[in-house]
Amino acid sequence: MRRSSRFNNGVLAALLLAAAPLAAQEEDGPLARGVARLAAWEFREAEAAFEEAVRKDPTDALAWAFLGNARNKQARYAPAAEALERAIALDPSRRGVRFDLGVSLFHLGRLPEAKAR
Repeated sequence: MRRSSRFNNGVLAALLLAAAPLAAQEEDGPLARGVARLAAWEFREAEAAFEEAVRKDPTDALAWAFLGNARNKQARYAPAAEALERAIALDPSRRGVRFDLGVSLFHLGRLPEAKAR
């Protein structure tokens, strides 16, 4: 997949940095695999790994945030918004996740909601 600047790559970098300690704990786990695939711009593979991570632990806000980011990167905005809303519900302190949700909502034509994020 071609690299695109459509999304804030700074948010992606922040998410990758936040996940590094967690991914190191589970070298072969789905979160680590997803982070590696996301860093390699392999968004479908990353999405599959993050889906596995949230099935394994539905309370993992970071996994939900990564899942939403991977879906945004594929222009799958409705499922991205669902994942990102779940991430925010689990951990409302992550501002980058709110930004990603705003991107999803913007592309879904939900501009007032996007501006609020």
